[in-house]
Amino acid sequence: MTHDKYQQFFDLLPRRAGDAARPFYALTNDERPASNWTDDEVRIFQSGTEIGAYKRPYCNLGAQTFEPFEQDGKWYALYSADETCTRVMSLPECRDIGGEVPSAEGFCPAEIYVPRYRDVEMKQPNRNAIRHWMFESEAEKVAGSDVVSEMGPWQSLDVGFVYGCFWACPFQLMVYNLSRASQGVLIRDDRFGDLQIPDYLQLASAIRLERRFPGPLVATIARIQERDVKTGRPL
Repeated sequence: MTHDKYQQFFDLLPRRAGDAARPFYALTNDERPASNWTDDEVRIFQSGTEIGAYKRPYCNLGAQTFEPFEQDGKWYALYSADETCTRVMSLPECRDIGGEVPSAEGFCPAEIYVPRYRDVEMKQPNRNAIRHWMFESEAEKVAGSDVVSEMGPWQSLDVGFVYGCFWACPFQLMVYNLSRASQGVLIRDDRFGDLQIPDYLQLASAIRLERRFPGPLVATIARIQERDVKTGRPL
């Protein structure tokens, strides 16, 4: 496959929506230290203005492990200032309000993702309109389209996805229940088992979400599966 065809393939993948969906984001130092164990500064921004910062002892993952989300009109973030846990920060105060406790046996996040979506009503010729939850870049694509009869505001899903590992174990995808995140309570589970996603995909591209009413919220997830070429059996 040529480079152009690779690019066409990646262009078809869902992606995170732009600044309209999330006014908060994090940046880390552009110059990487020689050692991955060197402390890194994670700087927090709101609409281009720096509002806070924190140190993370393991560099290169600071921006990927800071994820803003909205709940009842108030903004928070899942973040990992210690590589062995995820905690909750209130925004724009940048104040820690609770979460997991650092532990040598803790789950180490490499990327955190709380999907953003819009409630969309799509027109159908001579038929009733279809109501969807449309996520991230897919919602952006249809905004203003003549096939849309109604489109609600951006909202955060009440679950978050975290990709990481326990120390010296394979990576896997886990889920955070965010229903009590505003109280500093995170509930993590491994409902997908030991599912691993390709390391060349960000979570927003590896997880395609859609809800078509009255049906359930459905996730289509890209996964890694190694097989013996001769026998076809999973390894």
